[in-house]
Amino acid sequence: MAAKPKPQIQLPTKEALEFIHKGGSVPKHIEAREEPAESGDVKRAYNVPIYQSQIDDIKSIIESMPERKRPSLRKYLAEAIEQRIERDKKISARKQS
Repeated sequence: MAAKPKPQIQLPTKEALEFIHKGGSVPKHIEAREEPAESGDVKRAYNVPIYQSQIDDIKSIIESMPERKRPSLRKYLAEAIEQRIERDKKISARKQS
């Protein structure tokens, strides 16, 4: 079989570059979503090592929930972390009192 020739890369024309640099408006629902919260809290992504058996347990818990209330795995983990933070805050507040 003969090798296919590589496609020629076409550089943008002057009109295309002017259009790109001109920019445009962004819908308000997208603008609002990109702004950080008033507290300055910003979402960050972290890689957390979790055993496969733990993931399987979590997935089986999620699957046992009613379909309408099933969170995604990420949402489930985020909610679990939030609950743990709140619980630990209450415990540390009691110890300080």
